[in-house]
Amino acid sequence: MIGIGAVLHEEISDYYIIPEIPFLLEERIEENIRHTELELLVTDSETGRAISNAMISLDSINRTAVCDDHGKVIIKEVITGDLILDVIVWGYKASSTEVFLSAWDRNTRHIKMIRNC
Repeated sequence: MIGIGAVLHEEISDYYIIPEIPFLLEERIEENIRHTELELLVTDSETGRAISNAMISLDSINRTAVCDDHGKVIIKEVITGDLILDVIVWGYKASSTEVFLSAWDRNTRHIKMIRNC
């Protein structure tokens, strides 16, 4: 027969001694971080033609991508919120834009690049 004290001690131990708390908190924080995808179209500001091989950088989250032959790129699993979007293409002025990405809206951006003189 187990005494009441042993059962009470076991219940208290189960509820109050939790060595995994830091791990559980990190897991909970990651669950609350929302992700989205960012779809970009990069074109020439004068002609409207798509620019291929444009280098895209989201510096604040250390992500990069390159546009396809149609000037498009989709970057998946991007953290929502305010980010700095940098676009670099040979023959054009570098573009740096602050963007806000939402988990609930379609995040598409059209970047019009200006040629170097």
